[in-house]
Amino acid sequence: MKAGTWHAVLSLDKGGVIFEVKHGGYQPVAGPDFAPWAPVENAPGKARRAKYPGFCRLNSPN
Repeated sequence: MKAGTWHAVLSLDKGGVIFEVKHGGYQPVAGPDFAPWAPVENAPGKARRAKYPGFCRLNSPN
């Protein structure tokens, strides 16, 4: 995966653990930092999308 790529990880195993490592030191983000495709707060359909994590295919750019 290229640096700066928005991504999500979903564990399909109950009790699974995900460990993500980034290069470099911690860099706090000033202000909100959301993916451009993420629904805005209280947007119609937001709850439906959050309940269905299969909205994207594996390795899909969408």
